[in-house]
Amino acid sequence: MIISQISAAFYNTKLLIKENKFFFSALLLIQLVFMLVFLAVLSSFVVQIMDNANQITAQVETVGVNSETGEISLNDASGIYEGYNLLKDSLIQMTNWLIFLYLLFQGGLWVGTHKLINNKSGILKPWIKQALSSVLFWGIFFIISYYYLKYKLLLGSESLYLLGIKMSLALIVLHFFLGISFGLININSWKTFLSKFFNLSCKKIGQTLPVFLTLVLGIILNIYLIYITREILILSILFIISLNLLLILCRIFWINYLQKINDLNTN
Repeated sequence: MIISQISAAFYNTKLLIKENKFFFSALLLIQLVFMLVFLAVLSSFVVQIMDNANQITAQVETVGVNSETGEISLNDASGIYEGYNLLKDSLIQMTNWLIFLYLLFQGGLWVGTHKLINNKSGILKPWIKQALSSVLFWGIFFIISYYYLKYKLLLGSESLYLLGIKMSLALIVLHFFLGISFGLININSWKTFLSKFFNLSCKKIGQTLPVFLTLVLGIILNIYLIYITREILILSILFIISLNLLLILCRIFWINYLQKINDLNTN
């Protein structure tokens, strides 16, 4: 049964691209712009944050210890305080910018993909559902991650490598739930939206999770190809373009696939 649904979704994806080449090209362009802008903003703030961290380090190196009293003295404590404030401000600004870009472009891309599949699909309501879903799931993820990492790092019971693996798996789980909710944002009724979300993410997880993991594997493989060809400019550019193309194709296929499961459940 799952094979027939995958085949139908694949056929619909191919047909939609063939009939909407301009729309598809526009989505690909927006995806490329999103990645470039996101990376540019991230890189800019990382450099700024590193400068702030270096300023703090330089000031800390001026710490001296009185040989008679054993008291720690700072030649210029204000420099450390200033560096700390600059670092905190940079982190806050970076977070705000990245959240804004994520909600703007990701919302636009998912709403646009739904519009490509069904021209009658709305814009504002789906965008709001996408934004609220993002805030909810990312918020839960960051809160749980913060307390979990804080506990594990203080306890010192696990290596950073193992923590990294666990966080990577947690991110995949997070994106599974995000993928389900984003695939349903064209549903007008909140009640129906929540009902179908629960159905596809829990009751029908045997049909949705394997397909989702296959798509994720393809994306990870493409990212790995970018990594191993990072010193070969032309190949890197080609794989970066192919990654953006793959992300668009995965969205179209994923929405089609969820709709096929929904149609089957309705019938």
